Amino acid sequence: MVLRSATAPSLLTFLLLLVGVSACRQGESFTAVAYNDRIVAELDRASRRIAVYYTGPEYDLAQLEALQNYLLAARDRIAAMPPYDGDSSLRDEALNVMNFYVRLCREQSRSLISLTGDEYYTIQDSLLVRRIVASILVEENRYNAKLKEKQEAFARKYGLLLVQNNY
Repeated sequence: MVLRSATAPSLLTFLLLLVGVSACRQGESFTAVAYNDRIVAELDRASRRIAVYYTGPEYDLAQLEALQNYLLAARDRIAAMPPYDGDSSLRDEALNVMNFYVRLCREQSRSLISLTGDEYYTIQDSLLVRRIVASILVEENRYNAKLKEKQEAFARKYGLLLVQNNY
């Protein structure tokens, strides 16, 4: 139960969207706004899928594999984006977040499934689950803070206004 309520909400709270207009730069396929929004949209979809998984009726390895495959594809879509105006810092930090999501599926989620999937769930199991979830949240908050810093620097560099999305 702790896992379902503790993992997903903070994944969405950090996402920022751009408001404003940025002129197209010659020879680039994205404006600064579109570049940021594309990265944010990929991260948002990924975090929503993670939230759906963790708030589902049960944890299942097949569903976890599907989620991990989606996250790998999303990571590849971000990785395929060229640096914006020679600046890859926002994209690279988004890749760090996606790598965290993939690792979450590959490692911590499997540990949680094995702990909570047993018919015999002990107090020690419960304490271990709480420690794993707390560890995930600390690491997630660190990644979110770094991404926010890079996004704010990107916005300053290209004269964009960021607003927090509270949905």
